[in-house]
Amino acid sequence: GPKGLALTVDVTPRYCEADPFEGGKQAVAEAWRNITAVGGRPLAITDNLNFGNPERPEIMGQFVGCLKGISEACRALDFPVVSGNVSLYNETNGRGILPTPSIGGVGLLDDFTKSATLAFKASGEAILLVGDTQGWLGQSVYLRDVCGREEGAPPPVDLATEKRNGDVVRGMIRAGT
Repeated sequence: GPKGLALTVDVTPRYCEADPFEGGKQAVAEAWRNITAVGGRPLAITDNLNFGNPERPEIMGQFVGCLKGISEACRALDFPVVSGNVSLYNETNGRGILPTPSIGGVGLLDDFTKSATLAFKASGEAILLVGDTQGWLGQSVYLRDVCGREEGAPPPVDLATEKRNGDVVRGMIRAGT
């Protein structure tokens, strides 16, 4: 069938502020999941790393932690960085921006006519839960917007489980199940 591309851009600034290492892993894993969710085979990422003043130890710590998380996730998911950009000293009135590692991902659809979409197509469609739920709400948009709280640790990313679950989902989409 006709080939296609799956593209995504993802970022997890609240996660990176709370735990730079897990936040960096989460940003890459989210891009990998989004490409996988349409049936694409994740190929590579480009990163756009935006941080405050690296002369401040806490900002440099965020930067290094995010890089380590991104690196670990890219290796575990076989999702290499092929280009990138770093923007530092992003501050207003001496206050740095949230650590913002934007991850742009690209994947290959072997036959785009068999890809899945994120939207429902008809009533009565099944929703599958893949993997375990852990009940993590720390640093979530839900916790912030609905509960008015910004607290807690971001969910940890088990990269081996991400890879295994993603490979199953991609296989199901390709098989049309």
